[in-house]
Amino acid sequence: MKRLFLNSGTAIIPLPATAAHTDNLFPRPKTTSRTRSLLGRARHLLLLLALVGFLAPSAGFALSPIEPFANFPSEVQAQQHCPGDAVVWLNSPTGIYHTKGQRWYGRTKSGAYVCRTEADHAGMRGSLNGQ
Repeated sequence: MKRLFLNSGTAIIPLPATAAHTDNLFPRPKTTSRTRSLLGRARHLLLLLALVGFLAPSAGFALSPIEPFANFPSEVQAQQHCPGDAVVWLNSPTGIYHTKGQRWYGRTKSGAYVCRTEADHAGMRGSLNGQ
């Protein structure tokens, strides 16, 4: 019978070697053919799901649909489109809109006049600091 030794600081403690651990201290767990088959199927399923996710990212995985909204070059045209709603100036690159009387209303480089409810439904937000 072989003996393995564990060094615990200054003392050496002999450990009895069992038949299962004489050649390999960390034996591989035994798997059956059924387990290997299930693991192979799970691996293939994960690969398939990953491929579907990369190839078709717009196949119903969006969190919230964004509806297109009408934008107008003038305030009058926007008011005719939505007579019961407030007209706001939407800064297109940032997605922030400004109401009439605020500093950037109609003054940003790229923007348009839109209806406030349409902008809200499209995921845009109002100015936080009132400018």
